[in-house]
Amino acid sequence: MLKKNFNEIINSVSVNDLTELSNSDKTKLSIALFARFMVKAHVGWDEFPDKLKHKFSSKIEHLYHNPPQNNQELEKAMETILLRCIPDNHCSILNANFQKVLSEDEAGLITDAVINKHPQTHVGQNTVFTLHGNPEYNILSLRKNGKEAIGIFEKDENGGKIGIISLSYCPHPNEVGCNLKNFIQIFENNLKNWDCVIWDVRGNRGGNSFIISEISNKLYGNTVLFCSSQSLRMTPEAKYLHKIKFSNPQDTKKLHEIYNHIKTPYYVMPGKEETQFNAQKGFNKPVYIITDRRTSSSAEYVCGLYKHPKVKFVGEHTCGCGEFGDTVHLRLPCGSILQMGVWRYNIRCQIKEGIGWAPTHPTPQGKDAYDQCLQIARKDLEKTSSKGLKKRLLNPTRDTQSVQSKANVVKYPYSR
Repeated sequence: MLKKNFNEIINSVSVNDLTELSNSDKTKLSIALFARFMVKAHVGWDEFPDKLKHKFSSKIEHLYHNPPQNNQELEKAMETILLRCIPDNHCSILNANFQKVLSEDEAGLITDAVINKHPQTHVGQNTVFTLHGNPEYNILSLRKNGKEAIGIFEKDENGGKIGIISLSYCPHPNEVGCNLKNFIQIFENNLKNWDCVIWDVRGNRGGNSFIISEISNKLYGNTVLFCSSQSLRMTPEAKYLHKIKFSNPQDTKKLHEIYNHIKTPYYVMPGKEETQFNAQKGFNKPVYIITDRRTSSSAEYVCGLYKHPKVKFVGEHTCGCGEFGDTVHLRLPCGSILQMGVWRYNIRCQIKEGIGWAPTHPTPQGKDAYDQCLQIARKDLEKTSSKGLKKRLLNPTRDTQSVQSKANVVKYPYSR
């Protein structure tokens, strides 16, 4: 009997196989559905390099004709294919309990991966864990949720005050015990008293974007619009995912309106015109944002402040995990979960998946980014103090610091 090729494999199944009872081999059925949804539903598939598409096809054919003996091995095999072929940090295979199927060590052994879902950082721990108990800092607010926390600290420096916003995660506005609105109010009440702000999002893997947007808007004095547009795919497979993701009546109504009017392969929702910094309403003083390789997803929205005239980015490149978002969970016949985003975001500052946003002030490996940031802030505060201003007038120097430029934007590593 001839072996099926890739197209025959993905065309042997349909969305109906997810709901209809079948006597088919669940392992092969799951592999075929996994492959079909990647090709037909992933919002970035059409623009992936042909080299990666061919690689994906070849590995699916091999897996389909050489299926693992148990579900655990199947899950690991599918996740490995994603790591090697699909440049999307959000796209993953999870087990039936919604847990990752590869440990960080196992993922690290995949040498030809096109995406790194478990990047290592070398620039220190988030200050929400290190400033607590330090007598040099006042704690204005500290909220904990298990191993994660958010905090607002204050430090006297050179006759001025430094405000430190530390977020190890992005909590949902309705998270029990967090009271985000009160946290934002404390930040806003103290902002006017600060001479600079340090915003630490090291290790922050994202979550709900509410807190990032609220802080960004207050620093910018305007609404920070992270995306210039966003798009949905219009295939039957993609629409199946939409129905899972957007299940409330209001969203369902909007979807039907889109389906009735859009007859093209993609629906593109244009964004609003990019806003400008408002010096009267915003924080017209230095802002320092600390990132590392684990700063991901909604936490990367801090990069939307790249047009703030006094912003500096310190630390490491961010993860690059924001191009494909709003994840949905599709349960395969074998019980495993395919996690995939339904929206593609056209990010204004051109953050690419797996690349991230480059700091204006990179931190040397092994040095704590906060220590470096504090040194930069001290120098800037000295410049603006009466003593420092007198010194600068007597010995003028050109300030060559500029905000993030296009030179910091790197091409896809897999498109070379």
